[in-house]
Amino acid sequence: MQRLTKKKDYDRLREVKQKKICRYFIVVYLNDETIEKTAVGITVSKKVGNAVARNKVKRRIKAVTTHYKTENDNPNTIANIIALPAALNTQWLDFKKELTRCLDKVFDKNEKQNKWQNYSAECQ
Repeated sequence: MQRLTKKKDYDRLREVKQKKICRYFIVVYLNDETIEKTAVGITVSKKVGNAVARNKVKRRIKAVTTHYKTENDNPNTIANIIALPAALNTQWLDFKKELTRCLDKVFDKNEKQNKWQNYSAECQ
């Protein structure tokens, strides 16, 4: 997966109402045909802790997302992972399991929507 780097992508995600709330994260995502990539942004606010703590959480999120693969790497999805304060004091295995579960929810929902759109197009 690529990283979100442009402000306009973050602004588009800010307006979206699609989100998944997990124990340690909130994942805001957008599935749109105009998007040509699968990209993930990371947001860790000062509520999580000082700079050292925030960087630790960011490094952990990057480690999980670089190894995360979707079944159908949907090229039309961008997501922003927002870390909650509880993410800081979490064991690595719990952290990895929860973030993977949350990302699975996001990409499974997108795949189900695509299947439904294909089904409805076939019926017409």
